[in-house]
Amino acid sequence: MPVAQLVRRTLRDIEPHARELGSERELDGIREILARGNGSDRQLRVFNANRDIVEVVREIADATEVERVAA
Repeated sequence: MPVAQLVRRTLRDIEPHARELGSERELDGIREILARGNGSDRQLRVFNANRDIVEVVREIADATEVERVAA
């Protein structure tokens, strides 16, 4: 079974408990990673698009800056 499928199944199973605890929002980050991928997924997409490590580093810096500003 693919990991993403297992994670979705687990989210479905724990969602009622999270709702009961008032913690549904905490599951949103996991759903976002499933939908958009994580940092390494984005870095691989950038690298595979142009084989330029400088572009990968720029993507990391841009993502880090957005996260820092949002915090």
